[in-house]
Order: sequence, then structure tokens, then C-alpha cells
Amino acid sequence: GLTVSQKKSLFFRALLPMVLMTNREILADRARLRGIRGDIAARRTVSPENADWVRDLARRYGLSSLATGSEPPNGRSLDLLLRRVDAIPPSLALAQAAVESAYGSSRFAVEGNALFGQWRFGDGLVPGRQRTRLGDYRIADFDSPMGSIRAYARNLNTNPAYKPFRDRRAVARQGGRTPEGAVLAGGLLAYSEKGQQYVDLLRNVIARNRLSVLDMAKLAPSSTRRIVTGVL
Repeated sequence: GLTVSQKKSLFFRALLPMVLMTNREILADRARLRGIRGDIAARRTVSPENADWVRDLARRYGLSSLATGSEPPNGRSLDLLLRRVDAIPPSLALAQAAVESAYGSSRFAVEGNALFGQWRFGDGLVPGRQRTRLGDYRIADFDSPMGSIRAYARNLNTNPAYKPFRDRRAVARQGGRTPEGAVLAGGLLAYSEKGQQYVDLLRNVIARNRLSVLDMAKLAPSSTRRIVTGVL
């Protein structure tokens, strides 16, 4: 059989391409949004097509003031949206998936591709020890691991509880740095009831498995989805 180390390596190798593909989708939207933001800064008129696209993006990212069309796209509203439309550091995504799914071996991961322990009320997989005082919460299930990763990214990018995560990411961007998973983990105190203990655990998983270097990883431009990392 495989050693624990080999199982962990396989888990990370399997998930990394999907995390990178999810980030590529997000960054494509971010690039278009930055272009529109540049038009506004240069006092160029935003086309109706682009204005509609921005409103749709704002709906997807939970920015209601922009989504409803109550205000036209402007510099301030697009800056707020840009703080949400951004990539998740791969090291952090892999560490959280490892912790939340026991490296893909948990019942929720096996039965429903639930890699990140996200809740959903009234629909999904029922926990063995469901705390009924919290209502009929269940673990959200997905048709594929990719679906779970996309939902996880949307959760971090939209949930008010994870604003500290997005603030740390924005600070890195403003400083011209690649956001680091170990640093941004500090913005996820609300992800688990364990708080700082959970953050420390994520940082330990990142360090022990040398995941930080993956924050610079990218998909090679080829149909074979070759990954440029130099580590795993």
C-alpha cells in the first residue's frame, strides 16, 4: 500500500490543477474588470455591454449596490468588487482541503466531493452528530471536486466573515506581492470554531508539506494542463 507521505502527495497533485483552473477563471474576470476600471480612471465611457457584465459579476460576488444597478459602475464600486474578484493562494486551498476532508478520506469527501466542510441548510449530507439547535444544517455536496473548489473560492470571496482574508490579500496586491497562503490564513479565524488554533493548523500543514512555493504555480499554456511548480 501507499505510505502516508505518498497519499498526501497524491492528494495535493490531484487537487492542484483544479485549484489553478479555478484561479484562472477568476483572474480572467479580474483582468477584464481591471480594464474597465482603467477606462473609468481615464474618463472613458463604459459601454452598455461592459456595464451589464459588471452588474452580472457583482451579482455573482454579492455586491448588491452594484448588482441592482442602483448606481452605475464607478471607481469606488469597481475597487470594492476587485477586492472580491481575486485568486485564492493555492497553498491555502490545499491546506484547507487537507484539513477539512482528512486528505480526501472523509465520508463527506467520498460521498459528496465535499472538500471544504461548507454548510448548506436543508440540502446535502447530514453530519453524524448534527447539532439540531443550529437548525437543519448539512454539509454541501457537489457533483465533482471542481464544483467544491469553485464554491469554496466563492465563499472566501463573498462571505462577510472572510473580509479580513480579502483585506490581507488586497494589502499584498497593493504592495505588488503575490498573496501568500500562510499570511492570508490569518484572515480565516471565523472559518472554524477553533479560531486561532485552526489558523495555526493551516500554517503548520502549509509549512510541513512545503506548499508555500505553490502560490507561484501556474498552468502551462497547453492542452495537457502541465503544471509549472518544480516541487511536487
